Amino acid sequence: MNFDTINTKYYFTRGDDNAHVLLKFLENDRRVRETVKGREYRIRAEFTKPNGTHGIHVGNCFIFNRKSSNLSLIDERGCPTDPSLITRFIPAAEGNYAEAIMLDMVRFPDDSEVHLQCDVIQCNGRCVEDEDCSQVALAGAGGGGFTKGSGLGRKVGPNEEGSTIAGTTVFVVDPDKAPLIAGNCDEGIRPAWLLWLTITLGVLFLIMLLMNIFLCTAMSCSCANTEGVRLDFDSLSQIKQIIEIDIKSNNREN
Repeated sequence: MNFDTINTKYYFTRGDDNAHVLLKFLENDRRVRETVKGREYRIRAEFTKPNGTHGIHVGNCFIFNRKSSNLSLIDERGCPTDPSLITRFIPAAEGNYAEAIMLDMVRFPDDSEVHLQCDVIQCNGRCVEDEDCSQVALAGAGGGGFTKGSGLGRKVGPNEEGSTIAGTTVFVVDPDKAPLIAGNCDEGIRPAWLLWLTITLGVLFLIMLLMNIFLCTAMSCSCANTEGVRLDFDSLSQIKQIIEIDIKSNNREN
């Protein structure tokens, strides 16, 4: 596998989540930002706001790092330059995304950070996919694939509306460091039992809080009733004393 070094301006797309087209690596239907060299991953290019009337075509994909090392994956026609490394992007039936299989994740010798960039074409309806990629495989076996000036350029479809540059960034680690990779949190809390444990503890805390409020309210009412009874007894004692004084006064007069 040959890594070329050229003086080309690349687009670093760390804020790709806000783009019109999203490019991401998937493993077991979950997005990953840390990958393992040699493993298989799915690469998905999808519209962030699909309207159901557009198709998608992905081409001219390559990976590179900040030291300008680069490797072409998909030529401008949408054909893989090395079929043993990646497949072509296949559009979904609904047309809002396309996926390719990265058969062997690549890592640059001098950098673990890898940037992927692709041209994503939007079509009014399903994009025309009539390119014969078998010619690319033959050319790749003898000379490293096609370039834009190779004479086998891409056919422009009649319903194409424009293209967008999409990109994403992942980190690639060696297989011996694979157990250190944690799951991505973009898809929710994992493992699932941790989520249910948190919900259960929250419900128990709420029940205990309601019980404490009920007990405090009951004790307050009980204290208020006791104070009222004590006041009533004091009033009766005062009335009794007044009556006794009146009786003594009457006895003296008699």
